Amino acid sequence: MGLLIRFSHEFLYKNILKNAGRFRDAKDKNLGKVYFGGEKQRSLQYKFEGAPPNEIIAKVVESLACLFEESEQPIECALHFYQKFVLCHPYYDANGRIARFIVNVYLNYQDMVVDWEHLLDNKLFIKHLNNCHRRAGQPKEFGEYFRFLVKAFRKHVREKKDLENCATD
Repeated sequence: MGLLIRFSHEFLYKNILKNAGRFRDAKDKNLGKVYFGGEKQRSLQYKFEGAPPNEIIAKVVESLACLFEESEQPIECALHFYQKFVLCHPYYDANGRIARFIVNVYLNYQDMVVDWEHLLDNKLFIKHLNNCHRRAGQPKEFGEYFRFLVKAFRKHVREKKDLENCATD
């Protein structure tokens, strides 16, 4: 399953990023550690740290497993994947873009599309995503904030048939 992610990253970024298709590695600069999410207010620490390099493959597989669950809730499955993948942060760059690409493919298969442009302009979505990241190891609190994330996301997901009807009107 992780090969799909690696292939996608390499294919899309091979002439853009020198390490396209390569997960972070403990032999890399800073022992493969990466920090993201901007700096916390009133401190010089970053908000989040990606998974340790030796855990990346397991975390990527865990995130992808969300897309293979038998579920009546494809939006929730897509968001679980997105949140887990972005928090894992397997690459130095383009993690969110690859996650959005995979979510697009998955939801397209479910006959849905996401308006990422307006969703990512919505500061509430990013706030809820970050709140989920902070509570990833706390199931009760995570569930509460994940519901907020789903609500913000749902507003930007459309069924393809609805878009086709708009085009013909």
